[in-house]
Amino acid sequence: RIDEPLATPGAEFRVVAAGPAASAVLAAAFYGLAEVLGVLGAPEAIQGVPAYLARINALLLAFNVVPALPLDGGRLLHAALWPRLGDRSTATLSAAAAGRAFAFLLIGIGLLGLLGGSGLGGVWIAFLGWFVLQAVHEEEVFARLERAVGGLRVRDLMAVDPITVDPELSIDGLAAVA
Repeated sequence: RIDEPLATPGAEFRVVAAGPAASAVLAAAFYGLAEVLGVLGAPEAIQGVPAYLARINALLLAFNVVPALPLDGGRLLHAALWPRLGDRSTATLSAAAAGRAFAFLLIGIGLLGLLGGSGLGGVWIAFLGWFVLQAVHEEEVFARLERAVGGLRVRDLMAVDPITVDPELSIDGLAAVA
């Protein structure tokens, strides 16, 4: 989790690319280990563990590189769009559109699966799509806020002579004065 927006598209690319790169390295390493165990004649149960871990990491890699915010692929798309579109918030809104499309695709696949008899598998995929949709919405809200007030100072937004009241005044007293 990154608490602060990264300063440049290049920095964002490097930070975000680390996750998919780690998944790729783990998938390859576990696949290689499974193959070595097979050559050494290890029992299927022993070979199966690294083979399973290789598949899980490859699946995680495939899912995370989908170019849709908030996934890593969406952040990579954001890093690529940022210099082309000229600012962070415009790039965020563009990458968020891809994220929203992917979320609706997941929800649709999940609902079709549910209606087609896949049961909880369909519910799980639809729920995953809903989660992505919620995360995309948060990205869009932040981008719109950044666009609206980015670069402004507090003095730009405050009243020059604000109305004040005595801090000791009760709410009832304030209501009577107003």
